[in-house]
Amino acid sequence: MRPLSLILLLFLAASALKAETIRDRLKNDPHFQLYAVVFGVLQNSDGSIKEIHVANIVDAASDSKETVPIQLPKTYIEKAALAIRHHNYSLQQKDGKPVEFFTYYFYSPQFGDRLINDADAEVGG
Repeated sequence: MRPLSLILLLFLAASALKAETIRDRLKNDPHFQLYAVVFGVLQNSDGSIKEIHVANIVDAASDSKETVPIQLPKTYIEKAALAIRHHNYSLQQKDGKPVEFFTYYFYSPQFGDRLINDADAEVGG
């Protein structure tokens, strides 16, 4: 009976050590703020990035698509722009001309300028 108890104890300990994700924090902490920051991206005809701008910011905890008037840190926007420029998106075009497309990252004031691209990322990561 002891080996079974030991296995059960190890399983419970491992479960307790599971890292908390951004999604977990959002669900369990009523004070945690998370926003989806939508970036509009326009490419040159060679596929390189011509322009990036913040198109919208919405509260990730709600179902609302209403714009949230928050101030993003300049360093957050710079990190997002750098990540977008390094992503190597395929050319988005219509009638042979580049068109604007949209991508997003998450932002949490509790994490400063940390760029969050996955709600299932670890809180400490």
